Parts: sequence; C-alpha cells; structure tokens
Amino acid sequence: MWSQPMVAAVTYSPCKREPRPDSHRPNPAFRGVFTFTTRLRSVMTQTVLFNALAARPGGGAMVWEALAAGGRGHGSDLKLIALTSHGQVCSMIKEANPAIEVRELAAGSGIRSFTQEQALIDEALGPDPNRVVVSQNRMTRGSAGPQVVLHINLSRYQPGSGARGWKQRPAELIRDRAAKAALTGAAANIFESNFLLDAAIGRYPNLSINNPSVAHVGLADGWALPVDAPVADHDKRRGRLLAITSPQPHKDNDTLIRVLADLNRAEPGSWTLAICSGREAAAFQPQLDLAESLGVRDSIELLGFLDRPGLAAELDRTVAVVSASKVESFCSVALESMARGVPAVVTNLASMPESVGPDGLLVGEGDVDGFVRTVQTLDRDPAAWADRSAEARRWAATMTWDRFGLKVMNIVGDAAGTVGR
Repeated sequence: MWSQPMVAAVTYSPCKREPRPDSHRPNPAFRGVFTFTTRLRSVMTQTVLFNALAARPGGGAMVWEALAAGGRGHGSDLKLIALTSHGQVCSMIKEANPAIEVRELAAGSGIRSFTQEQALIDEALGPDPNRVVVSQNRMTRGSAGPQVVLHINLSRYQPGSGARGWKQRPAELIRDRAAKAALTGAAANIFESNFLLDAAIGRYPNLSINNPSVAHVGLADGWALPVDAPVADHDKRRGRLLAITSPQPHKDNDTLIRVLADLNRAEPGSWTLAICSGREAAAFQPQLDLAESLGVRDSIELLGFLDRPGLAAELDRTVAVVSASKVESFCSVALESMARGVPAVVTNLASMPESVGPDGLLVGEGDVDGFVRTVQTLDRDPAAWADRSAEARRWAATMTWDRFGLKVMNIVGDAAGTVGR
C-alpha cells in the first residue's frame, strides 16, 4: 500500500455469518445501536476520549480520521476529546471533525508511551473514572472507566503475519498481552473484519470475547465514483495492470511478476504492470531480478508513492488492480480501486473475499493461470469489464465513513450508558 493510505472507515458487515459460539455472543444488556438515543438522554453530556497517542501517519491514524469524520452528527450528547502525540495526526482529526477537542501531547514512543499514557491523560484532562476511552488494538493502561477497543492489527492474533525479530520480540509480547486483555476487559471489541475476529477467536478459543462486533474498512468522502457515473474508455485501459503493494513477503509479488510474464508470452509486448508503493524502488529488487530473468523487466513501471489525484489518474488508465497477498486483515486497496470503477482481482484468502464482496474476482493462492485468465477476460471483453466495473462501484458504495461513525458511536454511546449503573 502507498505510504499514507486514504481508506480507513467501516460499515456494517455485509457477509452472512454462521452464529458465533455462545461464549462470543454480545451481552444482552449491551444492545448497541438500538439503545443509543435512549441511553444518551439519560447520560446527558458524557466525555469520550479517543486515545490516539500511539498513532502515526498511516492506517491507524486514518482509522481515527475516519471515526472523527464519520462521527459528525452522531452522539451530540457526547463530549469528544482526542489526544495525539503527532502533529499530522492532530491535524487529520481536527480537519475531519472540528467539533472534536484535539490536544497534542509529547508522549514519547513505543512501550515507554504505553506505560506512561494514563499519567499523560490524567495530566492533560484530570482524573475521571467515568470517562469512556476508545483505543486501538488494546485497552488504555490504568483507565478506570469503560473502554471500547478497535482491533485492526492482525499480528496480535496471527504472530507470523508480522515482523518479529529478536529486537522487537519483547515489545511485541507486551502488545500481545495487552490485546488479549482487551478481549475480556473492554466494554466492547470492534474488529475490522470477520477474518480478524475469527483470528482472535482462534488464537484464544477459551476466552469469552466481550461484546464483539465487525466493522469493515471503507472509503473517505469524495473518493468513490457514483454508481452511474461514466468511467474512462476501456480501450485506454487495455494491457495495463496496477499493483498497490509493499515488498513484504506475504504480499507474494513474485506471483504478479509471473502473471505478467505469461501475459506477455501470449501477447508479446502488450502488457504492463505498474507498482504503486511508498517504499523505495530498491525494496523491490528481488521482483525486478525475477522479471529480468523472465524477460519482462521493461514491462514494469515503479510509480512510487501516489497522492490521491495521482492514484485516481492511474486508476483511470488501468484495466484491473491485482493483489496476490496471502494475508490481510482487510484488503482496502481492492475496495479503493473498486470505488473508482476498476475491477480488483485478489486471492481467495484471509479477508479478501469479504473485502471485495459476493461478486468479487477471486483466484487461488499463487494461481498464475487463474490471474491470467481473469485479467485477459477483463481486457478482451469491454462488456464484461463494464459489468464488473458497475458491480465494483455498487459494492464500494456500501462502505462509507458515515456508516463507520454511526456504528462505532452507537457502541460508544452504549458504553457511556453503562456508567454509574
């Protein structure tokens, strides 16, 4: 993904799910969206703290931005305060929702800020045992009031999915324990995908997760094209694929290089793979070496980081976005592309099926032939491409920051309604 992904919002899960085991069902007393208005009337003005002290520009910060933007107009009886320790994150939240009181603190970094954060909060706001705290991936250490935790980090529940060198291991173990404590200690646990919730259940099958729910990553206002909007001519897109990726091993970019080689073997010189990433070109040297050995190095374009207008322009000349990733807690790049009317072809793994919806284009892990057949159909058949483009936009239209804010603020309102009872 590019260095500052624009997408970090959620909506109600559209996927049909089998009933959860009894141990993971919500507490009947915690009724979520159905009691939001009633509970808030009784609570009147309740302080809610967004603990964004650990957030840095990137996916986690965008979740706070999405919550702030999506929460506009929801929960008017809640006093919203956000604490950050990074100027850009502070600006993002302020711009997303001017009604939120945002304060920037000097919090340090890493585990040090984790152990000190409650002292920083109390120093900034004063002690308040009734304050509702919203955090990411773990509870706020030492906070006495009810907490709502947004889970967006797959490595907490699938340790092999993230980098864990010996230097990082002690800090990662502390974060793992904190995430585990949130599952039973938080008033509510919100996961960004069914896949991530299942991963948490699989990691800790004997725990009873308190009030779990699923909220999907969605789209910033103004990014999605209307479902009935015209899109760029199919002929201008032919033979061009886009991968929005990183050099991490689980992205399986080698499969995409092999797909490119097979496409050009069938139609010499007709296909290009553009790679968009916030990482430097040298990070993709193994893929470039593979492309050289397969004779398609000249068919690869390294675009680097693209801002929103740049990405929109690139998508307007792309026939399909491709991702061979093996592990994602949510495939936001696919959703972003679909919102612009570009079909996304992804692997049938992890959260990818729920990311692209029931009509998504899925292939097996490492299935070069499957990728080739799918993108060839999109390239050769303008009518098929147009149908997929329309389906993609319809699916993406269900994923908005407004729905994210509504659902999360309803749950926060329920947590506020438990204060003093």
